[in-house]
Amino acid sequence: MSNRRVLAMGLMLTIGLAQAATAGVIHAGDLIVTDFVHQSLVDVNPTTGASFTIATGFINPQGLAINSQGMIFVSDIGTSTIDEVNPTTGAVTTFSGNGVGTGPALDRPFEMAFQGNTLYVADGGTPNGFTTTIYTIDAAGNRTVVAGNNGSADNLFGIGGVAGLALSPTGSIFASAASPGAHTIYSVGPGTATPLTTSITAPQGLAFGGGKLFAVSGGSINPSIWSIDPTTGAATDIADNKGIGTGPTFGNLRGIVYQNGSLYVTDLGTTGNGQIDVVNLANGDRTVLAGNGTGGTTFGQLSYGIAFYPTVASVPEPSGLVLAALGATGLAIAARRRNPREKRS
Repeated sequence: MSNRRVLAMGLMLTIGLAQAATAGVIHAGDLIVTDFVHQSLVDVNPTTGASFTIATGFINPQGLAINSQGMIFVSDIGTSTIDEVNPTTGAVTTFSGNGVGTGPALDRPFEMAFQGNTLYVADGGTPNGFTTTIYTIDAAGNRTVVAGNNGSADNLFGIGGVAGLALSPTGSIFASAASPGAHTIYSVGPGTATPLTTSITAPQGLAFGGGKLFAVSGGSINPSIWSIDPTTGAATDIADNKGIGTGPTFGNLRGIVYQNGSLYVTDLGTTGNGQIDVVNLANGDRTVLAGNGTGGTTFGQLSYGIAFYPTVASVPEPSGLVLAALGATGLAIAARRRNPREKRS
C-alpha cells in the first residue's frame, strides 16, 4: 500500500526547473505518447522529433490524458489500471483500478480525456465486449458509469467494445467501436449511446478541434483520417493512401490529436517502425515528425496515447505528493507513490 502525504502549496517546482525521469525536461507544447512495446511514456519535441523516456514499467500502455496541473495519466490494459505519472520524476502510481478507488472494475481501458477535473475513460471491457463502459473517475480514483457495463449481449457498444474517446468543449462525449460489424462512432449520454456515423471502417482514436470531430480509420482497406460533423454525423475523408494528400503511406493508425489547424497521428507500425505523422487539414499532406529514425527517434509500437503537454504554472514537488488545485471547487489529486521495487500486479 502506498503512502499518502499532503503537499504544501509552497512546495512546487516550475517545469523549466524540474528534471524529467531520464534525460530531459518536459516543456509546454511537447508531444507525449505511449509506446507499448517499450512499455514506456515518451516525450517528443514537436519541432525536431527528438525524444526521451519519461517513465517505464507499464505492461501495455494505451491511452493518456494530462490534467491542467500537468499530471499525466496512462491507461494500462496489461494491469487494468489507470496510472498517474509525476512528470518531474517519472514515478508511476496506481490512480484507479486494481483495488484503488471504488466502482466497477476496469477491464481494458483505452483512450481518455479530461473535462475540467473529471477524467473520462473508454473501457473496452472483456473480450466479448459485454462490460464495455464509458467511466468518469474522480480525484480519489472512484469510477462511475456513464454508459455501458450492462453485462449482456445487448450491450450498447456491441461485441468488442469501445476504444476511442473524445470530448467537445461543451461536454459532449464521443466514443468509437471498431469491432467486427460495428465500425461505429457513438454520441454518448447518461445510459445511452446513439450511433453518430457508421461510414468509417475500423474507427480508432478520436479528437475534437475547430468545431469538428476527427477520427482515424485503422483498417487495412483504407487507413485514413476523417472529419465528422458532430451534430449530423456527416463524415469526410480528408487524408488517405488513395490520392487525398501526399507524403508517407499510412499503415495502421491509432491515436490522433488536433493542434492549431494540424492533426498529429500515431501509426502503430511493426516493432521499430512506429511513427508520428503531421497532417495538413487543408490538403491531407503529411510528414513524419518522429519515428523510424526521424529526429533520432525509434519507437517500438505506438498506441492511442498522444497529447500535447499543457502550459502549467507549476508541477508537483518530485516526491509525488498531493497537488491541490486552486479555485472554488478545489481538487486534491492523491498521487500514491509506488516503491520502485514494489511488484505491479
